[in-house]
Amino acid sequence: MDEDTSVLCYSAGLDCYCLRLLNDYDKFVFFKVGTQESKYEYQLVKDQIPDDQLEVVNFHAVSQFEMDDATVPLRNVMFTFFTANYGNQIHLGETFADRFDVKDSDEVTANLSSALLNHFNAYGQDMNTMPRDHARYNVEFPVSHLTKGELLAKAVTESDESVESILENTKSCHYGDAEKGCGKCEGCLRRATAAGYVLGSSERFATVLDEEFGVNPFMEYKDSKDSSLVDLISRRGREYEQFQDVYSGWLEQRYMAE
Repeated sequence: MDEDTSVLCYSAGLDCYCLRLLNDYDKFVFFKVGTQESKYEYQLVKDQIPDDQLEVVNFHAVSQFEMDDATVPLRNVMFTFFTANYGNQIHLGETFADRFDVKDSDEVTANLSSALLNHFNAYGQDMNTMPRDHARYNVEFPVSHLTKGELLAKAVTESDESVESILENTKSCHYGDAEKGCGKCEGCLRRATAAGYVLGSSERFATVLDEEFGVNPFMEYKDSKDSSLVDLISRRGREYEQFQDVYSGWLEQRYMAE
């Protein structure tokens, strides 16, 4: 690795897809983790990334550590160090609100990961793919300052893809089937919020809610005031404020229609 090689730790999620639209990468690394969700994501990824740019890592052990909320502690750290085998300029797709769950998607993690990789590189640890005195490693979460809605807006503005196209080619649901999101998890609620942030209270947004989710996420939220879903979304800082705006617009439109 004599020269810089840019690599995106890739999934079929909205954040990674938008990053691909906004940047040029030499390689994309996808981790097959053995879950049903991962199998469906892999099919999407194969259709999006040319074979000569896609690297697939079988890492089924990750599924053993998945928690009830579908998160995996230290997942980004593990993925970062495996991704380092394919490039030295490493990007991961995490947005502003993700830092409220775990600390492995913040600037501190990126800086420490870069420092540790460069430590191994400089001192010639037994890693044949990390030759000493070659290109330095740099780990970044390049859109961690943006909410999911802000990232979606940026991708739509700077590419030739629409909100609908991006949603069609990505998956954010933690539990839904291959065709639609369940509409009941926080992943679906955040995805719907992002779409509403860009589309506003429009017919297009109403169509998205109908076609993307098995259950309307805002209806689920409205009827579940005492559920953990309320607690989860309320921790999201600026993204929660955007959710409140989108949710209020949806409520107003719904009651006007009635």
